[in-house]
Amino acid sequence: MLTPTDTHLLAGILTKLSNPDSVEIILGKMVLDIAAQRKRDIDISVKYINEDGEEVSFVGLQVKDHTRKLGSPEVEQLCIHFKDSPSIKKGGIISASGFTKPAISKAAYHGIDLYHLRVWEKNQGIDLEHIKFGDDFFTSEIVPTIINKPFFTLIFERELTSKESQTISNESPLFIENSSNIDDPINIKTLCHNLLNSIMKDDSIQAKFDEVGFEKEISINQRIHISNNIFIKLGEEFVKINGANVEFKLIQKLKKMETNFKILININNPEERIGALVSEMSNGLLIGMVTSTDDKSVKLITIPISDRNKEKIHEMKIK
Repeated sequence: MLTPTDTHLLAGILTKLSNPDSVEIILGKMVLDIAAQRKRDIDISVKYINEDGEEVSFVGLQVKDHTRKLGSPEVEQLCIHFKDSPSIKKGGIISASGFTKPAISKAAYHGIDLYHLRVWEKNQGIDLEHIKFGDDFFTSEIVPTIINKPFFTLIFERELTSKESQTISNESPLFIENSSNIDDPINIKTLCHNLLNSIMKDDSIQAKFDEVGFEKEISINQRIHISNNIFIKLGEEFVKINGANVEFKLIQKLKKMETNFKILININNPEERIGALVSEMSNGLLIGMVTSTDDKSVKLITIPISDRNKEKIHEMKIK
C-alpha cells in the first residue's frame, strides 16, 4: 500500500512527466508567506519556461492524501495560502480522494488547478485508451527463498561447558554491554534473525545463483563475525558472543509483488491523464512504469527506500 510519503513522491514524478519542458521540479520547497511573515512548505514546485520563452518562478502544488473528498473549506484555505505567497504564479491541488462540487467551483473561481490521483481502471481501456491490463496481470520479482530451517552455531569467547550449553535457548536474553542493567534486551532468536537478514543481503549469494541459474538449489555455510559487544549471562558471568556459523539452503522463486495502479487526471482538462503502475519489491524499492495521453510511450520509474523512509520531504529535486 502506498504511504502518504509514497503518494507525495509519486505525485512529484507524475508532475514532472506532465511538464516535460519544465526547468526543475522540487518537492518540499519553502516559500515566503507575506501574511504570516514566515516561510511555508509547498509540496511540489514547478519552475518552467512559458510560451513567450520566459522563466516563470514556479507553480505551487499541494498534495492531499485524505480518505474523503476535499471540500470547499480545505480548498479555500489553500487558495489563501497561494495568494499570500507571491512567488507562486499559479497554484494547484492534487487530491488522492477527489473533490466535492463546491470545492471544484471554489478552485475555479480563484484560478486554482485541480488534479485527482485516483485508482486507474486498468482493464477497461477507458482511462487510457492506448493501454490496458487484464484481470490476471501481476508483477513479480525473483527472490532467494530459504527452503529449510537455518542451523546456527554460536561462537563464544570461550568454550562452554555442557551444562552451560544446555541452559541456552532461543529465548535466552542477550545484552549489548557486560551488564544486566540493559533495557529491553534482545534474545538469541532475534540475534539469529538479524544475522540471517544480513547474510541474505550479501552479494555473494546472488553470485552463486548467477552460476547455477533459476530454480537451482544452493547451499550456504557461512561464518559471521559479530563486531558489537553482545553478551549472554551464564550464571553470574557475562560471556561475549564473537560470531556464529549458519547453514541453510536457498532457491530462487518468483514472488508476486503488490501493485498499485494510479492515474493523475487534470480536473480542468480531463483528457490530460498520466497512468502509473507501481510495485513494491521485497527490499522496499518502488518500481513502476508510467504512460500518458500526451506521450503514449512507456517510461520506467523507481522510488528508493531512502526517499520512502523520510518523515518529511525537503528540497528534493525530481530528475
